[in-house]
Amino acid sequence: MFKIVSTIGPISANIGTLKKIINSSDLIRLNGAHNTIEWHKNTITKIRKINSKIPILVDLPGIKPRTNNIKKIFINKNQIYRFSYQKKIKKSKNDIFLSNPLPEIIKDKKFTLSDGNFNFIIKKKTKNEIYAKSLQSFVLFPQKGVNFLNSKYDEKNQRKKYFKYLKVFSKLKPDAVGLSYIQSANILFDIKKKFNNLILVSKIENFSGLLNSKSIAEASDMVMIDRGDLSAEIGSENLFSSIKEISKNVKKSGKPLIMATENLESMTKKTNPSKSEVVAMGFNLDLGADCIMLSEETAVSESCLKILAWLNNFRIKLKDSSKKKSTLNRQLLLSNFIEKLDGQTLVIFSKKGYAVESVNKINDKLNIILFTDNRKLLKISSLRRNVQTIFTKKFDNKNLEKFIYKNIKKNKKIIFRNTRDVIILRIIYPISNSRANNISIVNYKNFK
Repeated sequence: MFKIVSTIGPISANIGTLKKIINSSDLIRLNGAHNTIEWHKNTITKIRKINSKIPILVDLPGIKPRTNNIKKIFINKNQIYRFSYQKKIKKSKNDIFLSNPLPEIIKDKKFTLSDGNFNFIIKKKTKNEIYAKSLQSFVLFPQKGVNFLNSKYDEKNQRKKYFKYLKVFSKLKPDAVGLSYIQSANILFDIKKKFNNLILVSKIENFSGLLNSKSIAEASDMVMIDRGDLSAEIGSENLFSSIKEISKNVKKSGKPLIMATENLESMTKKTNPSKSEVVAMGFNLDLGADCIMLSEETAVSESCLKILAWLNNFRIKLKDSSKKKSTLNRQLLLSNFIEKLDGQTLVIFSKKGYAVESVNKINDKLNIILFTDNRKLLKISSLRRNVQTIFTKKFDNKNLEKFIYKNIKKNKKIIFRNTRDVIILRIIYPISNSRANNISIVNYKNFK
């Protein structure tokens, strides 16, 4: 069953609300692009006091330019505005300053603000400035994103940005970091060398990230599809096919997938979600999304608890409708039985997680119960929709059979909840892309 990611913001950071959100979520997210470092530090401390085990994800600010306005700006239709990254210039009332440099390559004469909601036509551009005409009258709220269609951003600047924020945020000891606007897999290998304990969540949200989604997924621990920025960066008409392509690549890599942006946005103003949101939710799950993320819904909406309650109720109903007692065909050949199984319970003992990835590449419809002594693997796997994790003491390789028997017997109510037979797969001496050391089929009677 899918997992829920909740974003904490100004509305939800108070202790009372935070407790309720944590109790109804599987992963807590903080957006590093908003609020101060001190705010993030205090919020993480509060989260840890409430629940020391729930994973925390901090999104690192990426290369995308944001408007640097502190207050609202009233934008007039057909008015020319200067968007500038330069700090030392003569200011005028039509200046809008940016947090990051402009893209290295701008391929279109148009760009948008706020996830593609407001359109501008470029009249003149230099390395650090753009003069553009607004096609609408609207209110520009603080720190809104600027998106350029099919553009490319400077990789060196991106790398510098990541490491700048990794140095700061890693001291707060989150479990995972989100890499905004990732464009290639190369940077992931560099980050892993210095921050090996962090779960790396690659956020695919621009044209270059889409083109390299296969290699990015393979090098990541998890992948997030940010549909808002992605739509604005590649064109809304290409969003549907692109989400399918990225999801396919992520599932082939065997990595968990987070679907983000506006999943239940209408509920910030209404009691129930729109029909389109409910259908989109089903589509996301059919694509193999492991996690559904709530952003503004839980960060800035007064209705955050009602929205989270609706999503949990939706999840419960899906779970109830899919319950069935599984039966096992013992005649399947071990060489291809994983691919042919449907809804079986697979118990995996693994130290590195290669078995979970390998199994999910072949068949992500199995119910997996993972025993591991690796805390990082425990947290990553707990966010997979088809995996239940159980932490165990260090593997006892000298008395392996006794060790496995003891752990299964201790957790037999969980393991044999919906089935009489389970498959045990053991990866005790792991090598990347290796097969199981041992596969066996056991019955609940063996553990009375």
